[in-house]
Amino acid sequence: MWRKKVGERQELLFAFAFLVLVIIAEAAIAFGSFSAGLVIHLLTLFALISVSSIVYSWKPELSRLLVALILVPLIRIFSLSTPYWPFSDTLTWLAVISIPMLAAALSTIYVQKLKRSDYGFVLGPLKRLPIQVGIVLFGIPLGLLEYFILVPEPWIPDLVAGTLVLAVLAILFGTGIAEELIFRGIILHNSSVVMSWPAAMLYVSVLFTAMHIGFLSIVDLVFVFFVGLFFAYSVYRTRTLIGVIGCHTLLNVVLYLVAPFVF
Repeated sequence: MWRKKVGERQELLFAFAFLVLVIIAEAAIAFGSFSAGLVIHLLTLFALISVSSIVYSWKPELSRLLVALILVPLIRIFSLSTPYWPFSDTLTWLAVISIPMLAAALSTIYVQKLKRSDYGFVLGPLKRLPIQVGIVLFGIPLGLLEYFILVPEPWIPDLVAGTLVLAVLAILFGTGIAEELIFRGIILHNSSVVMSWPAAMLYVSVLFTAMHIGFLSIVDLVFVFFVGLFFAYSVYRTRTLIGVIGCHTLLNVVLYLVAPFVF
């Protein structure tokens, strides 16, 4: 009988419990307990697989959300399982781990039979193109703001055109497409089916922020949360990922490739 009582409140509890596990795992990794963080992510992964299969017959929407959330621990498992040492720089490492990330995202899309309009991989109406361009260009001030928060080292040795083009492509696929497809595409869509759109946008934004705990900056976590909320709201209003993919890419290009040489 308890199965029939699983309602929206219980579904939110499932989602919240997963969020807590992600925060604990990311905090463990951030403060040096890589093994503990990896174990928590692995246990979370298996729990999501198990629970999603158990609830599928009477709560398919919740099951689909749990399957979508599998992508989050997979991101960290991929990154922790791919050491830096075989590669000459961060960008090469990013390009390598973007392959399994995109493969996992595309597999989820295939399994859930999602349409491109479901996860926002569409251009959208041409009359909204100026809005998309504005969203993309907003990545410049966002990138500058985050640079002054983190002041990171550049990801390239100098601003040579050839190197810059390859670096932009790595960032485009590794963060722009992969992360937006996962968070503001697949997970946001499935969350909005289980909960209201405002709750879904808030949930995905907190989840996205949790994956940045490793920067060890409270200010940056606040920044990332509001950027994630902006991205989610942009997708909600425009029904496309194109603008936020461009914005996210440009933000990181400014943050890691341009600003370190200018300031």
